[in-house]
Amino acid sequence: MNAQLNDEFADFLAKSELVQEFRNKQRKDLEIKRAAAIDARVSLDAEREAVSAQIAGLKKNLTAHLKRLEDEKRQVQLEAEDQLAPLLIRRHALECEIQQHKDFLTLNYDKRIDQAIELFRKKMNAVLGEPATRTVAKGPKMLSGKYTATIFSNHAAVLDCLEYCRGAVRELESMKTDCTAYDSSRIDELIKNVPNHKEHKETSALLGSQQADAQDWFTEAAVAALMRS
Repeated sequence: MNAQLNDEFADFLAKSELVQEFRNKQRKDLEIKRAAAIDARVSLDAEREAVSAQIAGLKKNLTAHLKRLEDEKRQVQLEAEDQLAPLLIRRHALECEIQQHKDFLTLNYDKRIDQAIELFRKKMNAVLGEPATRTVAKGPKMLSGKYTATIFSNHAAVLDCLEYCRGAVRELESMKTDCTAYDSSRIDELIKNVPNHKEHKETSALLGSQQADAQDWFTEAAVAALMRS
């Protein structure tokens, strides 16, 4: 019974002008939309092909440009190497020649330089081997219970002498290889002007304070530092 009703209803719909009109409208709408989609796709495909062609062209131009730059770079490098090679050879020859002159100067110089250097080194050893001296003249007692004192010491003279000798050795060593530094009269002048390490200088201090002891400690530390440097 239900099957029969369904068949009858389907037959009714198939014969209905209203239904047929609705279905025709749906088909036309779909055809219009499909045609629009096809037109849009064709247009987009064409644009995509154009863009792809531009990309391919840019890549091709870039590759060609990079190759041209690489060729130019290689050419510049070759030209630079051609210019650099003789310069490197010349510099090496100059360095060898300079070293030959330096070796000659190191082995051939006024032997008085070595004699003077030996003299200054012996002088430094002699000064370091002698104990520094200090005498104290005690003054009147102060209200604080401390005494003023006048100290006579050769501590400063010892330092001056050692520093002078070390500087003289450096200067004499430079005379061996530096022609502009060599001066025969300068050697005699250096030897003549060696400071007297036994010269006593006068200073003041308070006995019972740490000033006098600190002066001795400072001088000993300064001498040690001077010889280490």
